[in-house]
Amino acid sequence: MVTVRKSAPYAMSCAAMLAALLLLPDICSLPLRSAHSRLFTGDFDAEFWLQYVPVWAAELFVLLASLLLLKACCFRQTGAWGAFVAGHKRTLFVLLMALFFCASNARILLKGGFLGYYSGWDYGDLLAHLQIYGGRSNLYDSNYPPVATLLYRLFYMFIPALPSAAAGAYGYVLFLFFLGTALPLFVLLAASAGGTERSRLLLAAACFVSGPVLYVYQRANVAFFALILLLLYLRCFRSEKRFVREFALLALALSANIKYYPAVFGMLLLKERRWGDAVRCAAYGVAMFVLPALFSPLLAPAAGIAAQDAQLVQAGFVRDTVQGMQAFTGNGNLAYLTGVASSSLSLKVRLYNAVLVHLGLPDALCNALTLLVTLLFFAATLVLVLLAKKRYQELFLLGSLCIFVPTMSFWYSVLFLIPALLCFLQEEQDSVFCSCAGLLLFCALFCYAVALSYALTPDRIWHILLLYALFAGEVLAAWSRRRTPARR
Repeated sequence: MVTVRKSAPYAMSCAAMLAALLLLPDICSLPLRSAHSRLFTGDFDAEFWLQYVPVWAAELFVLLASLLLLKACCFRQTGAWGAFVAGHKRTLFVLLMALFFCASNARILLKGGFLGYYSGWDYGDLLAHLQIYGGRSNLYDSNYPPVATLLYRLFYMFIPALPSAAAGAYGYVLFLFFLGTALPLFVLLAASAGGTERSRLLLAAACFVSGPVLYVYQRANVAFFALILLLLYLRCFRSEKRFVREFALLALALSANIKYYPAVFGMLLLKERRWGDAVRCAAYGVAMFVLPALFSPLLAPAAGIAAQDAQLVQAGFVRDTVQGMQAFTGNGNLAYLTGVASSSLSLKVRLYNAVLVHLGLPDALCNALTLLVTLLFFAATLVLVLLAKKRYQELFLLGSLCIFVPTMSFWYSVLFLIPALLCFLQEEQDSVFCSCAGLLLFCALFCYAVALSYALTPDRIWHILLLYALFAGEVLAAWSRRRTPARR
């Protein structure tokens, strides 16, 4: 009986949070989607939207009933449920990640048919890019940083020239990718999680069955390597040992040379006024960007490129990088954002597709507006980072820059919120509301719900935006409290 009594709050809390995660996005979307239809489209049909009201009303009833039942059965005292959730964030997160993973796979088995997150589980970002970049001598004519292109080139060296032997080699390259990412990532997640050994291992395992991590394995994206290096930086950059701190700077520089945007985490050095470390980290990053140019002549024979062409590659690496990035982003053409890039999580894409495309403004004005809003968001977020006093706030705000600022930003960018998640589960929040709401939104963002609800996939971004608003409000409220005594 004692075991049952101890387990009941966990089980019922998870059931209530599961109902909230599955039902809230659908309930909240009705007024928002109908308002969007009324504002931006001329074919608003009230009867079409009203037919969904009974369904959403039933879902709202189920949600409220589960919450009230939970409160009545397990947490009779005022505030007891919120205090329980705030005090057991890690346990509830682990249980919910396991629950969503098992429920999604059970539904796949029962209903049959499976694609993955909108695309096949085909490791496309690795296998396709091996074909695109593997045989190139020019490491810079790409939307990837040159170090990432060099990684593809090195993986491609395992592929034999004979087509009959290539299939097995591709399988081996995938194995190397899994081995080279899963082992260090699991170790670093467990080391960064804090708490007891069992809780650290369980949290690391929960991260591996979360939606964003599984999506990156679905695509086999090199963002994993950038995350591993970022976690190394975050663990070591405040070390008392100088060589460990220097290693951290090198790790961040290398991370930013695999995916450009982790460079924003160098803001932590600036916030601590470690000017010398910041300058050296930037210098390491520039050096790592330039050094791959030296490999071009060495790779030329293997790629079938003349030596003189390789020398031109070496001389024009900055130009080639700019051209590669422009080709990837449609040369700044906003019409590109409604096509291939429409699933991007970036602020520019969302603003254009949700608002500007419906207003009929000239492209030049739309370009200016998206750029202005992105710059304002970037500047405001950096100010919030400077004001933040808690580490999970800093890490989330910097991670949000990795998601919203780049023009092309997909689900793998959510990986850079994992450091914030780990710190959030360790640190105390200013209020029980922030603890409960933050946990609910982190679970909504990280749960594996591929067969349950597409409202919970990262590209819906409602959970990221609400987390940003929650933590930004927390930072500003704490800043206001600090200023109030000074005025007195």
